[in-house]
Amino acid sequence: MRVIAAYLLNTSVNVVVGLLVALALGPDEFGRFALTLAVAAIVQSLLFDWLRFAAARFASPERLADEPLFLKTLEASFILEACGLVVLLGLGLVVTGPWPLSRALVILAIFISIINGLFDFRAALIRARFADRRYAHLLLVKNLLAVCVTGGLAFYVGTALAAVSGVAISMIGALLSVPLDGRAQTGVGLWAAFANLRATAPKILNVCLRYSLPIVLANGVYFAIPLLNRAFVARSYGFAETGQFSLAYDLGIRLFMAIGTALDVLLFQLAVRADEQVGQTGARVQLSRNLTFVIAVLVPVCCGAWLVLPSLEALVVPMAYRGPFAHYFELLLPGLLAWSIATYGLNPSFQIAQRTTPMLAAGAIACLVDVALMSLLPHQEDATHLAQALTGSLLAGAATLWFFAARHNLRGPAWRDGFGLICATGLMIAAVWPLRALPPGLATLALQVVVGCVVYGAVTGFFDVAQIRSKSLLQLRAAFARQTSG
Repeated sequence: MRVIAAYLLNTSVNVVVGLLVALALGPDEFGRFALTLAVAAIVQSLLFDWLRFAAARFASPERLADEPLFLKTLEASFILEACGLVVLLGLGLVVTGPWPLSRALVILAIFISIINGLFDFRAALIRARFADRRYAHLLLVKNLLAVCVTGGLAFYVGTALAAVSGVAISMIGALLSVPLDGRAQTGVGLWAAFANLRATAPKILNVCLRYSLPIVLANGVYFAIPLLNRAFVARSYGFAETGQFSLAYDLGIRLFMAIGTALDVLLFQLAVRADEQVGQTGARVQLSRNLTFVIAVLVPVCCGAWLVLPSLEALVVPMAYRGPFAHYFELLLPGLLAWSIATYGLNPSFQIAQRTTPMLAAGAIACLVDVALMSLLPHQEDATHLAQALTGSLLAGAATLWFFAARHNLRGPAWRDGFGLICATGLMIAAVWPLRALPPGLATLALQVVVGCVVYGAVTGFFDVAQIRSKSLLQLRAAFARQTSG
């Protein structure tokens, strides 16, 4: 539970920091800020995320004890990649050309990709050792520094450059606060890893890259799609419109990531356990249950976010973004829902089976659809067609992944679960829709949330969707029996 709380806190603070920066910078500078972080995210995803996946999957304490050079080989690989990236950046800056961002922001984007890559790599190593307390401490320090430094610089200086610098400082401070003493655990120094890299790298990197590379490429494609759309927004409509577009996308994606990641922490391990104890057949059964549960949680989140949007905008969105925020948020919601179901409901089936190529194929199709829709959809006075293209691409990617998952015998919700979800969602919308006529505000938002949760929970409980009601009753009875016997 400590890990889930840390995930939720991290995402919540990211949302708060994003709103603070948006308020402090205004749409134009916030557009530069968001585009810089998008560039950093895709560079990190393509170059450094394989280290995070490999560490989470293979860097257990037992493996590090058996293979002392495993961790140091990954660390040496990170250093070589970072140095190569810095050299390429220097060569790129020498070449003149139309840069959508200033050169200072480009340099900071690359620097953040390196620092954040190291941060995620370190966090994955801590999680692989089940050091939950240390992991929670790492995120807590990062979040505290993000609010104070990033938000403070944004308000005090008022430029994208200062806010991006605050992001880098917060990650560096968090890394320094929780050192990882790899030498003490492996007995091998980093220079020894470099000296033995030629002998150890082929075996270790082959294992890591075969597992991680398809996932990395698929994630890179999905990072590239919104980056491409934001770049077109900046080129066609300016950085102010990019800021409007980015705030809606960032808040939406973080909402679904917060809930999806919390679900994934619990559900993915259940599938791993089923695969180890029962085999592929048991894993597929568990993965189908997980998919139903993910859909049962994320669909009402999407519909609820749409229903409470007027109050949400009035309460948390800075005045300069209101209007365009709601417009873009509504357009992006279906695509974000499809992406989250694919990421947290469908992707685990390919990861458990170690057949991750379909994830890359779905990402490639999503990218092609995005480019096609950007060209075919009629252009308007704002970036509406680019938001529609992004949503269409995410829907296409999720549909493709669902097709591949069905071929691998991953079943969707049973007919009773599906019927229950449709009834629950429809009745929730019918109950909350009239409340949208009330004045937007905290009281209206609270009333909408309570009514929606009660109606949706009652209907899904009646149909026992994803066996949530029956399993909860079994756990309560078991807990009561233990207390009685004790």
